Amino acid sequence: MKGKVLVSVFIVVLLSFVSVVAFASHPLTTDDAGVLGAGGYELEVGYNNAYSDENIRNITSGISLKHGITDKLDLGLALPYQIDPVNNERFGEVALSLKFSLIKNLLAISYTNECGESSYALNAICSYEFKPFITHYNLGYLQSGDKTINGITNYSAAIEYPFEKIDFAAEVLGKDNGSSQSGFVDWLIGVRYKLNEKNIVSAGLGKSFKDASNNVVLGYHLNF
Repeated sequence: MKGKVLVSVFIVVLLSFVSVVAFASHPLTTDDAGVLGAGGYELEVGYNNAYSDENIRNITSGISLKHGITDKLDLGLALPYQIDPVNNERFGEVALSLKFSLIKNLLAISYTNECGESSYALNAICSYEFKPFITHYNLGYLQSGDKTINGITNYSAAIEYPFEKIDFAAEVLGKDNGSSQSGFVDWLIGVRYKLNEKNIVSAGLGKSFKDASNNVVLGYHLNF
């Protein structure tokens, strides 16, 4: 029984990582409507230490690289890495993401797919600024490609309070997969510290609305 629970937890975490987390601005899961612009690059390294309500700890890491193909289109690649529990293959499938800006810094859509797999994620993104706050709203659909796991409609909202060197951020995340676990499921608060114009470090603390599950996230961000 514990083995089945462990597999389910890993699939959900991995799906969440490749579909959203790897391409949102760390420590948030909620993506923003901005794109890099033609020629821009963005590198992020993330660490996630999650503790489930079944007393299972899942520690993952990963790296993502985004490139601005045009002023409206970003291409992203992400590679997840399983730290604990140890699997025969620590590296997950490479994920490919496309993000298209519909209205600059206001509306965007994204599509993410695990290379060679049937899993995918679609996400609609809206960002709106009312100073001094910036807000983001996501509505998406996740499909794992596993017939035994229902597709998930996910939604989230985030708010950022930026300063010259430090940004504070918070978000709530929800899902609807037709089960009793549907609804708002998690919240997160986090901070980003700007080392300089190109280098940013971040940290966040997340907690479930429904049980004792929690997670700690750390990240590094580089623009070049």
